[in-house]
Amino acid sequence: MNPDDYVIVLKPRTTVALKTAFQQGELGATISQLIGRQHMNAITISPNWEQNIIVCGTQNHEVVQKLLTNFQTHTSKGPLPVHGHLKLTGDVCRGMISVHNLETSASLKHSVQWRGGELAYARKLGNSNVAVLTFARRSVPRYVHYNAELTPVRECKTTVPTCYRCGTLGHRADICPNPVIDRCGLCGQNVGAGTEETAPHECNPMCIVCRSPHLTSSCECTGKFIRLQQPGPRTSGSPTKPRRQPTGKAPTLGKAATATLPTGAAESPALSTPSGDAACNQDKLIAEKNGGGTSKEVIESSTRAALPASVTSETRFIQRTFQTTINGMVIQIIRDRLL
Repeated sequence: MNPDDYVIVLKPRTTVALKTAFQQGELGATISQLIGRQHMNAITISPNWEQNIIVCGTQNHEVVQKLLTNFQTHTSKGPLPVHGHLKLTGDVCRGMISVHNLETSASLKHSVQWRGGELAYARKLGNSNVAVLTFARRSVPRYVHYNAELTPVRECKTTVPTCYRCGTLGHRADICPNPVIDRCGLCGQNVGAGTEETAPHECNPMCIVCRSPHLTSSCECTGKFIRLQQPGPRTSGSPTKPRRQPTGKAPTLGKAATATLPTGAAESPALSTPSGDAACNQDKLIAEKNGGGTSKEVIESSTRAALPASVTSETRFIQRTFQTTINGMVIQIIRDRLL
C-alpha cells in the first residue's frame, strides 16, 4: 500500500471464517459493486485471513466514505454483513478511556471532547466499555471530557491478538471464525454449555498467551505486549554465528605489538633474524661497538624492561615471536649504523 493511503479495516458482523466465505477473486468483485467499478484502480484490497479481517487502502475520499459504513457483501454462501473503521497513520497517537456500555462509535463523536487540540477519531471496542481515541499529535493527553466529565486517558498499547472463544492466538474474540461453544473462556476447559452459560465446573484461570495461572492478557501477564511470532524455519541465510563475548582480560604485549606492524612485516627479509656466518660477523661488530657485549645480550637487556615481570604460560609463544621480530629489527638498525 501507498504510505499516503487511508487505511480502512473491514470486519464481519457475524461468526464466519472469511478465508472460506470468499472464493478466488470474489472478494474484490463484491467490493467493486459497493464502490463502483470506476474506482477499482484507486483501491488496494489486502485480506488478512489469520486475523479474519480485510484491509483496504485508498486515497479517494468517496471510496473511504462508502467503506466506513455497515454494508452487506455477497458471497457464495450468502450475504455477509460487514462494517469498516478508519485506521489513521502518521503523526497520530492512540489512547483509551472507559465509557458506558450503551455507547456507540457514532455517539462518541458528540460525547467525547478534547479541548486541547484535535480529536481525529473515536471508536468503541465491540460490546465492552472501552473506547479508543486517536489524537492528531505524538503524545497522549492526560485527560479528555466525556459528557463534560474530566476523564483520564490511558495509553493504547498493541497486544498479542488472543481469542478466549477458541483458545488460539492471531485474532480477537469479536471476529472469531471458529468458536468452541463448550469451551470455558477463563480456564480453557471443554465443560459443556447451555444456551447462555457454561456448565458448573472447577475453574482455574489459565492465560492463553503465557500459560500462567491468571486471566488472559491481564495486568499480570508478562507476554501480552510481545509481538506475535510466526512459526516456521528460517528462509534466508545461514544461522548467525554467536558473537565472542569479551573476557575482561587486558590484551597481552605480544598481541598489541604485532597488531601495529604493517602487513607482511613479519615475513620481510630485512626484519628477519640473520643466521650462519652473517650472524657471527654481526655479533663481532656489535661486540666491538658496545664494549664487548654480544648482540643477544644487548637485545635481551633492551627488551627485558619492556616485558612484564610475570608472564603466563598462555602468552609465552606470542612473546617469543614478538621478541624474535624485535631482535631482527634491532640488529638491522645497528647494522645500518655501522655500515
